[in-house]
Amino acid sequence: MKLSRRRVLAGLGGVPPAAATGVPDGRRDRPAAPEEAPGSRRTTPLRGAHCPLSNMRLASGIMPLPALHRHGVRAGLGHDGGTNDTSDMFNVMKAAVGLQRARHEDAGIHPTLPAVLRMATLGGAECLGMADRIGSLTPGKRADVVVLDPGTLNFAPRFDWTSQIVLNGQPPNVSEVYVDGHLRKSRGELLHVDTARVVREAERAAARVRAA
Repeated sequence: MKLSRRRVLAGLGGVPPAAATGVPDGRRDRPAAPEEAPGSRRTTPLRGAHCPLSNMRLASGIMPLPALHRHGVRAGLGHDGGTNDTSDMFNVMKAAVGLQRARHEDAGIHPTLPAVLRMATLGGAECLGMADRIGSLTPGKRADVVVLDPGTLNFAPRFDWTSQIVLNGQPPNVSEVYVDGHLRKSRGELLHVDTARVVREAERAAARVRAA
């Protein structure tokens, strides 16, 4: 699918932390995979969810993504619930790239910008075992589509689309969202959602937690 000057199409789908199997997201003093019986042969690749903003919030370390990538571990990106704070996948992508660059002092370290965009889309689907149904704009898959409007100040100047999405993208750039072909957000506004009610319910839930 070609990218137009007015719209950038990208299927952005995160993977929840529950999809992680065998790969801890955080402290490096824990094993990266469980012990296997002698003579056994692994037939399913290890999969893990990386939640960088949650890791920073909880001071739980930095996931060794480059090493895991070299060993063939498949990784997707996740929010990790409330400890993510904003549930902003653009921030998650930037954090996933920035943490590894700062730690290794190498701008070419994994994940690169194309790699982290893949982690946010098809990588998440692979972690869930659903890559045959979601994760990419492919005929026959479910139409989960995020439509971005790059005609804003934060996208200027436009030079490289992948770089712009990962490093410049912000939630206000999301103009439309389709879930399985159904329009759920249009012209930047959520459809069929009473946001005021959601806020009230969240506040009541938080009050119950504080009082417990």
